[in-house]
Amino acid sequence: MSLSRFSLALLVMAVAALLTACPEPKVETPKVAGVKADAELHDFGTIIQGEVVEKVFTITNTGEATLELGKPKTTCGCTATILSMDKVAPGQTTQLKVKFNSTGKKGAQNRRILVPTNAPTRQQMEFTMQGYVKVDLEFSPNYVHLGKMTVAKPTTQNVDILNHSDKPVTITSFKLTREEELSITLKEKTVIPPGGKATFAVTAKPKDPSRHFSSRLQVECDHPQQASLYLSMYGQVADKNGEIPQGGGNSFNPPGNPGLGGVMKNVPIMAPNTQFKAQTLQRAVKPLQPQTNGLKRAPVKGMDGAGPAKSGSKDNARP
Repeated sequence: MSLSRFSLALLVMAVAALLTACPEPKVETPKVAGVKADAELHDFGTIIQGEVVEKVFTITNTGEATLELGKPKTTCGCTATILSMDKVAPGQTTQLKVKFNSTGKKGAQNRRILVPTNAPTRQQMEFTMQGYVKVDLEFSPNYVHLGKMTVAKPTTQNVDILNHSDKPVTITSFKLTREEELSITLKEKTVIPPGGKATFAVTAKPKDPSRHFSSRLQVECDHPQQASLYLSMYGQVADKNGEIPQGGGNSFNPPGNPGLGGVMKNVPIMAPNTQFKAQTLQRAVKPLQPQTNGLKRAPVKGMDGAGPAKSGSKDNARP
């Protein structure tokens, strides 16, 4: 072997040994936060309307960086939340306290709570409160539709308070808005037997015409959960000529809004959720009339038996 070849072989062997001895460069993985909850669903079973249910969820940072939690968002105003800490160190925990208020709720309930996070594997957590709300006491009907009333003329409707429980309930007090225009025959200390009802009359005698007459009755009783009951009443008030004035400051037509324009007569009164549709259907739509400015259109051949018209002829031109 020549000297040059021998030298080249030694050089190759030295480079190979050097590459083998050098460790591979270490790639550092960035530290990130992780998130995990002890539970994400709470079924509170069956409760009585008016009860408040609380649940505490524990959230753990399973990562290596600080876990940051955003403000919890709920799908209903009946659900409130408190987050003990919004920044959680690795391995540490925080608590999410959820409170569900069943006042005014009835039947199956499913309330979600959304919590944003900075964890790359889960950028939003979702917690659920579910169950069934049983009603022991309720009004029948659940709201009073007074319909179209007339100024100074009384309108009366009967309402029942139903007791679905197995214990008697006593009415302790009640409060009525617009007392100068409304009255009820319900008496304090009225006892409603188990499975029974108490019937009372609501009489409205409005003083002024109004597009939207409303009031609310609040009844207090000795039921341990449903201590308060609320009854809404709606209607419209016409003047002595049977006309309902424009405007009235209600949600369907606030002051300054021309609404249907002028005075409405014989407008069908419906429940609040359908009233807007009824009013919309009452709008008078006038057909468009052609503007001729006193000029008469020349007859066009090809129409009304005048025979076919030739393209480009004077008969096709407008006057």
